[in-house]
Amino acid sequence: MNLTTHIHISEREPDGTWEDCTWDAGLEFYRDAIDPSKPATHAEAQALRAASGEPATGGSNMTDLRRGVKARYGVSLPAAINARNVLIALKPGYVSITQGSMSAFGPLHPLSQWDRNFDGGHAVWIARTPDGKLLWCDPEAPKSADVPVYVTDAQVQKYVNAFAGEAIVAPALEWAQAQQEDAVEPIVKYLPGYTANIKPLSNVRAAPRIAATKFRTTGSAKEPVVLIGTVKGDPDPGNANNTEWYMWWKNARYEFTATDNILDVAAPAAADDGYTKETQDAAVAAQKAADEAACAEAVATATAAATAAEKERIAVEMGEASADAIRGV
Repeated sequence: MNLTTHIHISEREPDGTWEDCTWDAGLEFYRDAIDPSKPATHAEAQALRAASGEPATGGSNMTDLRRGVKARYGVSLPAAINARNVLIALKPGYVSITQGSMSAFGPLHPLSQWDRNFDGGHAVWIARTPDGKLLWCDPEAPKSADVPVYVTDAQVQKYVNAFAGEAIVAPALEWAQAQQEDAVEPIVKYLPGYTANIKPLSNVRAAPRIAATKFRTTGSAKEPVVLIGTVKGDPDPGNANNTEWYMWWKNARYEFTATDNILDVAAPAAADDGYTKETQDAAVAAQKAADEAACAEAVATATAAATAAEKERIAVEMGEASADAIRGV
């Protein structure tokens, strides 16, 4: 699932009863979509319920949830929608709290395993992963249950069709940030092969933004990197006029830090690509020597051939006996 903010919150009371599905699933939704720092506990869900003015038992709805979140956290949740339209609203990377009825499944269905006889209105956490799969987290499941589980669009639609309920839908913070950070950053200044050092105790992030995921803080020594270039990002808190960040590839990912955190930028050393004066002079000298050697060999071969021919001519003119003598010279 790769949604680290999601923690299952069970509505089960110590005596085995439950009545807080809207509040536990609602708190799961709030942590994933708004603020993952809030406690992922049933006690916190009950505190939300109390803040709404709802009694401690009985059913609750999306208006109650929105009122409780506003009272306790000072945040206005998105407006509720008709739950029967939730699959349209649940785009990849979105989460929801969605009402429906467990009567859609019956006692033998796997989704009914936490309460086989329950066939009434219910509220569950449903999300669509960035790759389009649907996840279902039932607050009736005990705290140790292996949830969320994968479900189909047809199952969700059957669930919402069985009850005239509502849903609240929003992007999951973590998935939305990951999608943003995965986007290719436009290069402002291309610096292939340039090297630099990251200043000690500097933040290295997943994107050129202050709020982007912090991969690490560098140690007490300078950290060397091979740069790709610079990109435009958030203004440096210490220098509002500076919106330039450096980018490089390390640890199998793109990494970024603000310009003020980069030291000792150096261009790559000049390489001999075969076109420098030194290499060209050496090539000319080598070719000259090769040409001279080839010429000397050709002269020697031609001279030897000419001498042999001259001997044959004289031998023919002087007669056979003399010719044999001359050929032996």
